[in-house]
Parts: sequence; structure tokens; C-alpha cells
Amino acid sequence: VYVPTEQVNKNDKPTLKDYVCSEFIRKKIDNFSKDTKGKFKHFNLLLTGQPGSGKTYLANCLSGEYNKPLVYHSGSFIDVFVGSGKRKIQELFDKTLECGGILVLDEFHMVLKEARYESETLALLLSLLESDVYKKNISVVLAGNTFQPTHGNDILYEAILRKGRVDFSLDIPRPSVLEMCKFL
Repeated sequence: VYVPTEQVNKNDKPTLKDYVCSEFIRKKIDNFSKDTKGKFKHFNLLLTGQPGSGKTYLANCLSGEYNKPLVYHSGSFIDVFVGSGKRKIQELFDKTLECGGILVLDEFHMVLKEARYESETLALLLSLLESDVYKKNISVVLAGNTFQPTHGNDILYEAILRKGRVDFSLDIPRPSVLEMCKFL
């Protein structure tokens, strides 16, 4: 999904003020927002949490908050043809660079699950996260379920968190019933 800049209407898109969460998470989000609006113009953010915790909605709120277009991709990069996952990742980064937006790679835990089958795709993704060309010009949000240390995912998770790849990491708990009622 790609929303061109000229179609981004601040009144139509949710912002961080619209994101309903616990006070603890609100403080973390506010600190993140202050940092990114100050010294970081672009950021790489890792969001983890259980399904239904609001990771994708938070990414959408970031797009509205910074008034930037959103380039979104969900799930797997592995296709029937070998090498097409690498091409798809490169195209997503290039499209985001072209529009100066925020790239959201949702269901990111699927990439880690499949990394043992297509390690070149993950290697490319990790190198793009570190690349000065992209790091200085776009923001990337990696959103996925809380990582379980199984099948070597703990090693891959550490590789993602290596210095220079992810600027911020936030584990979001599921909202309480009261918080959900505020949202609705």
C-alpha cells in the first residue's frame, strides 16, 4: 500500500495523540517522538508485541504524526521464484526513498521464520537498514509478534538489534479492556 504525499491529509490520518495505550507505553512513545523530531529526522523502529496489541496502528499513527506517506508490506518476502524476495525488498526501499515516506514491514516475525530458507533476503534487508543512503532519507518500522527464542530466531533477533540497524525498540503489551473501550 502506498499513499502519495499529495493525498496525505493531516485531518484524515491518525496521529500519536490518537493512539490509545497504557501510561507506561505513552511515556515511551512520547520520548521516542521527542528524539525523532529533534536529532533523528529518520529512524528505524522495531515494534514487537502479541497480535492485537496495536503495532500496525502505531505505525499508521507515526505516518500521520510526521505527515509522511506510508509504504506498507505485510508478511513473507519469499516467493515461488528464487531471488524474488530480494528484489521485492529492494523495490520497497527504493519506492520509500522516492516518496520520502515511512516503510512499514509488518508481520516481520515471518521474515525471521523463513530466514533459514532465504538467508540472502534477510542479509539484504539488514544491510539496507544500515545503508547511509536509506538511513539518512527514510524511516523504517519493523512490526512483528513478540519474538520467541526458537529455531534460532534469538540469534536473528540479536542481528537485527545490532548497533546501526535499529534506533529504537518497543515491546507493546495488549491494551486492557478499558483502553480498548477508549479506542472504540
